[in-house]
Amino acid sequence: MEQAMARANFWWHASEVVHCHITDKAWQHAMSWIEKHSLGRKRILDTTLAATYHVCGIQSLATANPADFAVFGVFQFESWARA
Repeated sequence: MEQAMARANFWWHASEVVHCHITDKAWQHAMSWIEKHSLGRKRILDTTLAATYHVCGIQSLATANPADFAVFGVFQFESWARA
């Protein structure tokens, strides 16, 4: 746990990291995507995260599960495999 906390703290304070926080605009965007793509309640968190990223101008994601975000059609992906 200490190692995980140290890594999270490192990235939180890294100069190349831009902090994105949910806004009313991002929430409204997420709700419109949920309706548009007929997503269920299990997709609320992923959709809200994606909408927040999109509103903040993020265009590319590094993720092990690109399919979770591909439905929105607004991101490019850097895929990485779990070791």
